[in-house]
Amino acid sequence: ERNVYELRKERYRAAGKKVESLGYYNNVFKIYREKLDENDYRFASLHNNIALLYQEMGNFLMATEHLKKSLSIIEGINGAEIEVATTLSNLAASEIELGDLSSAKEHLEKSLEIYRRDEEKNFHYSGALAAYASLMVKEGNTDEAKKYYEEALAEIEKNMGKDSSDYATVSANLEEISGKAITPKEEKKARKEKKKEIKE
Repeated sequence: ERNVYELRKERYRAAGKKVESLGYYNNVFKIYREKLDENDYRFASLHNNIALLYQEMGNFLMATEHLKKSLSIIEGINGAEIEVATTLSNLAASEIELGDLSSAKEHLEKSLEIYRRDEEKNFHYSGALAAYASLMVKEGNTDEAKKYYEEALAEIEKNMGKDSSDYATVSANLEEISGKAITPKEEKKARKEKKKEIKE
């Protein structure tokens, strides 16, 4: 049963009042600490929700802290593999924003490996694919990014349809990098032309 603080924090968050939501999340923490074991799955869920709120606020450092706490709990719960994969994906998304690409890559590869064990993919699989594509863009690997964006679009279409906001966002990202993609031969030619311009 959800307490009054949980209901209020959800209403505040839905209304876009992020600071107020954070205050109610902290109140829920106090209640949980009094009544629950520190490794209870509800703590993991709360850490994850707070992390998502911090992501919305642009505070990716705090988001990573809470996601790591959530991960430390759910990794010890039997049958929570998909929750582990989703948390790893969310953690990687924040790490990408912080520029910690090596950690993000490690966590996304673990996340994707877990999702791919199931023939019927989880709803959140597309998010991990899109995050990995974003990572590939950061690393300058456009061809690999396109492959992952395309796979993400296929999953989003299957689960939410082409009219969803997620489909529009990923499609726009794919279109953007597709316009920038050039062959190695074109890249070499561009560098030569740039050097020529500098000399002139």
